[in-house]
Amino acid sequence: MCQEIVCEGKIEKPGERHHLWDPNNIHHVLKYGKGTESIESISLDISKINDLNLSPYSFASMLNLKFLRIYRTNEAFPREYPEHELDNPVHARQDHIILIPNNLRLLDWDFFPFKSLPPKLENLVELRMSYSSLQKLWDEPTKSERGLP
Repeated sequence: MCQEIVCEGKIEKPGERHHLWDPNNIHHVLKYGKGTESIESISLDISKINDLNLSPYSFASMLNLKFLRIYRTNEAFPREYPEHELDNPVHARQDHIILIPNNLRLLDWDFFPFKSLPPKLENLVELRMSYSSLQKLWDEPTKSERGLP
């Protein structure tokens, strides 16, 4: 019932909602860059999607994003299953830094595909990165990553 009320009037444009939790809608918004300033939270169960290639700009237009949770449910993540054998359906080029809005308060991302976090996450209160590729917290972008010659 609550989810229907939140979606009311914005069924055709999930990128204009405040809260996204439907895996198909999130996949569409991230894949096609349909995110807007309206989005405040994303909660994505990656066990419910097949494949998602992120660009460095997948979250860039979501300036009011405060809550980002990308996780795998316990049912799809048995404890005895070796972590290196689990498929991660979220992919990204390792030489890119993903742009995440500075307003983010919670970053909870299982299997984070990048080696470092973007600079300037000054408002971050909680960080959870289970089974991630993270090697260091922040890395200053190179000139080419910032689009400079």
